[in-house]
Amino acid sequence: MLQRIRRFLDVRPGEGWPLAACAAYVGLAVASFTLAKPVRNALFLGEYGAYKLVYVFVGVPLVLAAFIPVYNAIAARVGQRKVITGSLVFLAGTVLLFWWGFTFHRAGWLSAAFYIWVNCYGVIAPVQAWTFANTVFDTRQARRLFGLVGAGASLGGILAGLMALTLVKPLGTVNLLLVLASLILGAAVVVNAAWRVRRSDLRPPHRRARPLRESLGVIAATPYLRLIATLIFIVAIVTQWTQFQFNVIVEQMYTGLPDMADRITAFNGTFNFGLGIVALLVQLLLTGPVLRKYGMAFTILLLPLSLGFGSALVFLWPLAWSVLLTNGFDQALRFSVDKATFELLYMPVDARIKSDVKSAIDLVINRVADAVGGLLLGLATKGFSLVVVALPGLGLGLRGVAALALTGIVGWVAVAIALRKGYVTQIRNSIIQNRLEIEGGTSTGLLDKAALDLLAGKMRSADAKDILFALDVFETQHRTQVHPAVRDLIGHQEPRVRERALELLDEAGDRTVADEVRGLLRDPDIGTRTAALLYLAHHTDADPLKLIDDLGPFPDFSVTAGIVAFWSHPGPTRNLEAARVLLGQLITSDGDEATRGRLEAARLMGRVDLQVPDLLGRLIADAEPAVAREAAQAAGRQRDRLQAAGLVARLADPEVGPAAADALVALGDLAVPVLAELLNDRAAPLAVRGELPAVLGRIATAPAQEALLGGLIQPHPQLRSRVIEGLNALRGAHPELPLDPVAVEAVLTAELIGIYRDYQTFARLQASLGRLGSNIDGSRDAIKQSSRRIFWLISLLRPDRDMESVWVALERGSGAVKANALELLDATLSPGLRRLAVPLFDGAVSVEERVHRANELLGAELASDAEAVATLLASDDADLKAWGVYSVGLLRLAEFQDELEHLLEDGNRLLRETARVALMRLRAPIEPPQPYAVSHAEAAWEAHHGESGVG
Repeated sequence: MLQRIRRFLDVRPGEGWPLAACAAYVGLAVASFTLAKPVRNALFLGEYGAYKLVYVFVGVPLVLAAFIPVYNAIAARVGQRKVITGSLVFLAGTVLLFWWGFTFHRAGWLSAAFYIWVNCYGVIAPVQAWTFANTVFDTRQARRLFGLVGAGASLGGILAGLMALTLVKPLGTVNLLLVLASLILGAAVVVNAAWRVRRSDLRPPHRRARPLRESLGVIAATPYLRLIATLIFIVAIVTQWTQFQFNVIVEQMYTGLPDMADRITAFNGTFNFGLGIVALLVQLLLTGPVLRKYGMAFTILLLPLSLGFGSALVFLWPLAWSVLLTNGFDQALRFSVDKATFELLYMPVDARIKSDVKSAIDLVINRVADAVGGLLLGLATKGFSLVVVALPGLGLGLRGVAALALTGIVGWVAVAIALRKGYVTQIRNSIIQNRLEIEGGTSTGLLDKAALDLLAGKMRSADAKDILFALDVFETQHRTQVHPAVRDLIGHQEPRVRERALELLDEAGDRTVADEVRGLLRDPDIGTRTAALLYLAHHTDADPLKLIDDLGPFPDFSVTAGIVAFWSHPGPTRNLEAARVLLGQLITSDGDEATRGRLEAARLMGRVDLQVPDLLGRLIADAEPAVAREAAQAAGRQRDRLQAAGLVARLADPEVGPAAADALVALGDLAVPVLAELLNDRAAPLAVRGELPAVLGRIATAPAQEALLGGLIQPHPQLRSRVIEGLNALRGAHPELPLDPVAVEAVLTAELIGIYRDYQTFARLQASLGRLGSNIDGSRDAIKQSSRRIFWLISLLRPDRDMESVWVALERGSGAVKANALELLDATLSPGLRRLAVPLFDGAVSVEERVHRANELLGAELASDAEAVATLLASDDADLKAWGVYSVGLLRLAEFQDELEHLLEDGNRLLRETARVALMRLRAPIEPPQPYAVSHAEAAWEAHHGESGVG
């Protein structure tokens, strides 16, 4: 029975005592305030009448303005626990003083002073109680449980109403103050007993309280906090006017009757008792479920729309029933649904400032609103009669005040709608901040100024190895530009340094050193002379044959390359046909300089206007990586679409792949048809297919996006991940391209169902393997990879929500940060996807609950271990299939023996090795040999880092 109740209320294990503590504290705070209100109203209305309330409305902020600095100063000295306890004890003492005054020394001013005291208490006690609750539950828990905490408030309201109704006759209105003092002292006892349930990750760091002026500055500088402050300002004014209308009606009902004060107290008690029951039902049946299902986006509008309806009724029919109905909406919803919603608004606020800004808003902004509302109300009704001046009023009655309230409600709704968006944005910002703190920044992949300066320093080193290292780094990081220090190296004493410097300057097209290079044609080192000749042939009009005749011998490849470059230059000496013939000789030459010849031919094809597709294709396929890289760059510069297939074939080569990818990106849409066809070709090598999505993502055109969308449904999970990554990269570069959300949601739904199937499968096998003392350790990794794809897919649908930061928060964030991440995920997804996705990432949902959801979603449980194993063996994921094979061996499922024998010939060593040992298990009458685990681990390592191709 208890379990059913807990499941209905959605209370998880370990949450019962913190929930009871918060509900009791909030309940006592609300009960004491709710009991104080009828006593306050009865005493004041009997003495002054309803229209004098405007004076105390204005007076409350003045009293609080003097009290709050003292309160904050004491809190900074003695700590939060002592100040809460001390303030509650102090307030109970002042109640006893009021009782003594009303009983033995009654004066007219006492009722006004007590009215102000009650309003101040109504600010302090509930704020303290809900601030305490904010340090007990995170965002996700608050969304589930704040409705139940609010139920404590409703119970407190019922208790207070019942006390006022039943005790006023035997005790009298004044003696109810003794009961009030007891409730306040009870709240002090409860908060001390419950202090340890606060969560450390939700508490602000221990420090001195922030000065009030600074807190107000933070609020003014933060758009989200400004919206909260504005909303609370409007709410305070509108609800004040609603209560004023209620007091006017109550005064009219009981004026002139004997025992007016006791009658008003009894009526208020009856009213509060009835509405307390309504509020409790709302809390239990509406608040929690509505917050869980729709979130604060719906509940934040519930009270203003209800009050708007009630105020419209008062405007049309300014009678007792319409006023009571409107005030009923206020009391039934404000301390139930609306209060829980308001507390949720503070959950995403940084814990380091939350307490200070919440106090500033609740204790300052709210009270300033009371003063403004009281002043406007006085000017709208009967005005003010002060000692020095009289301020006449407009003489508005209930209808006029209702019209003013309607105007305020329009602003209330507008700000509430803005806050719905601001809430999600604030959660997103808190998650991004968490990600930045975890990752500590990102790398751009290029050298920053400090690194460049360091390398420049190495180029001034006396050690040639240091200089060559620096030049190699420059070549890989900055191919199109060189550091000025490189130019000075063409005069270095070490021949290899001079040659490498010339090669870099040649590659970058730096013509500023042409005159100095001419002098290097006489360099004693033949490598330097060759580099100088090629530089001049590439970047000047110098005739290489004339230079050779004047200066002596050069290697054959450099002579040929120089002539090809010379004949390819535009001008009267241009001879493309002869240049192509010489280029062919350069490529097909043999001997010691053959590799240098092919390398120089590849460089030439990228630098001069000379297109020979068949020769370029041969160079792209060259066995020498340096040659293939230069040829790939040439294909990119020429935008030769005929080379696309050859470039794709080199993508999996770690030495040539990056250059081939760059070339394909340079081809752009010319390469997309080849890439799209190969991406979906299951006969093509997986290692090559795995590189295609990144290339398409970098091409970043509409045809490239279509190719990626067409490849989304890939049976191989790692390849599917690559496709989704590529789409995200493309969308990041060009978010304006139209995207079909239906296709993405279909894939997202399939991924989610796949994770549920994994939970179902692994849970079934783990139950059996656990009895054998074994584990399926890979289940967590498989589910993690699938989960990663979920967030990449959501990023495609909502790139503005930064799902990468949500993923980081869920993986490595604190409890509070994870709760905020789940809240943002919840707010991002449609209801259908939300029901599937959120339970998979909510840490409060157990594995057993996920398996139960999987059984419901998939329509049936897995009937046997064999069915679970068959599911794994049918997977295209080598890891999952290997765990299926592993389970076959341990569970001795002989019906899979033929399939295991086929896997002995599989190309993946992980599967081969696991199948071999599983077959040993099937055939052996005893336990498998101990080396199994080692073999499996070694095979897994090699499969991931050797043969798999896509990791």
